[in-house]
Amino acid sequence: MELIQEDLVVRLLLKGTILLWVLTLHKEATLEKHIYLIIMEQINRLVAYKLWLSYLNENNFVARTGEFESNYVTLNDKQVSRINIIANVVNKYENEDKTYKAITVDDSSSQIRLKTWREDTKILDNINPGDIVLVIGKVKKYNDEIYVLPEIVKKVSA
Repeated sequence: MELIQEDLVVRLLLKGTILLWVLTLHKEATLEKHIYLIIMEQINRLVAYKLWLSYLNENNFVARTGEFESNYVTLNDKQVSRINIIANVVNKYENEDKTYKAITVDDSSSQIRLKTWREDTKILDNINPGDIVLVIGKVKKYNDEIYVLPEIVKKVSA
């Protein structure tokens, strides 16, 4: 059987679990038999820890290389790869072609930048210096700077 299409990867988000399906289609298969191989792998969403930003800067950052392995900061006996913080926005930056936006937030213990690129920049559209925000995001590192890749950014009323 010759492959008429490369492996097709479909990711579905269901109740906090990502299902990964790999489908291989064959030219001689009927519609009902198009699925030659299905691999289903469940990846549970990691906990977003509530912590002070100073903990991120004081602890060791561990970079991992696997596709579904998250980078993390060690905190006591935990591997913190997602955070849940409330902080004040102190600065906002957007490049000229609007493909990069960043805000700097301060929780009174330290400051950290939230960085977004391309279509993800929309998450910071209505956020401005002086706003108090709730942030859930992934801990990342680039050029010795620990930053957050935000998943959720919401204004909190004072």
